Amino acid sequence: MTVQDVAVLNTLGTAYFKGVGRLIRALVLLFASGLATAETLTLVAENDWYPYAAERNGEARGISVDIVRAAYAAVGVDVQFKLMSYARCMELLDLGEEVGCFNTPDDDAIRLAQLLPEHALDINPAFIYTRADNVADTLSLAELGGKVVGIVNGYRYGNAFMQDPHILREYSASDLQNLKKLSAGRLDYIVLYERVARYLIGQHGEELGIKIKPVTPIGEIAIFVSFSQHHPRSADAIKQFDQGMKKLQESGRYAAILHDWDRKLVFGVATQ
Repeated sequence: MTVQDVAVLNTLGTAYFKGVGRLIRALVLLFASGLATAETLTLVAENDWYPYAAERNGEARGISVDIVRAAYAAVGVDVQFKLMSYARCMELLDLGEEVGCFNTPDDDAIRLAQLLPEHALDINPAFIYTRADNVADTLSLAELGGKVVGIVNGYRYGNAFMQDPHILREYSASDLQNLKKLSAGRLDYIVLYERVARYLIGQHGEELGIKIKPVTPIGEIAIFVSFSQHHPRSADAIKQFDQGMKKLQESGRYAAILHDWDRKLVFGVATQ
């Protein structure tokens, strides 16, 4: 091989590595640009309504958290969560200080105050429960007139129950607090969503020494991410959520999330 041949090879090698270097730099810049322009959204998750949404080890966890995260990811939106009480997040939506909050049941009062998307997070039956040793097995809403029923401050339970003028409602800070009152005999009836009841009894039934039974069906209640009527980001956030939910349902991912959680919820095994 001549000196000239070696020089040619060196030149080709230098050009090759320079080309590879330029390609790598271009890919890095493209990736960085994609990161810089990725859309983000912050929503409020309530901090104490497991298994739908609650604080676990400083993070939002639950059925609704998984659904919301997956729905927005399906349309390229990175969603972050703030944690606070449901009552507080409703106040901030009214003020236009937050874009959206969950879990919000569908009823007339909510639709007057907030914006609801087309797709619900879940539709779950709610019941009025009593202690298993209560002689009452089935009661209509009319038969509950004059009786005290424990509910959670700020929560809604459908039009029929919330608008009945004869039912006496006692407010507590959480479903667990109501369950403790029921166990202690301070309440005879409480309202729980079915999945929430399964979780609470699985986690706390033994320690409280209580078994419960449903006596009055309130109905199948849809729960939503509700969005502020006063926040400029709400319209886009609703559109993106509905687009993402449609993709989740069509792909089977939505059903898979619910199935996975129902498997965990066999008497309280969903601890994380």
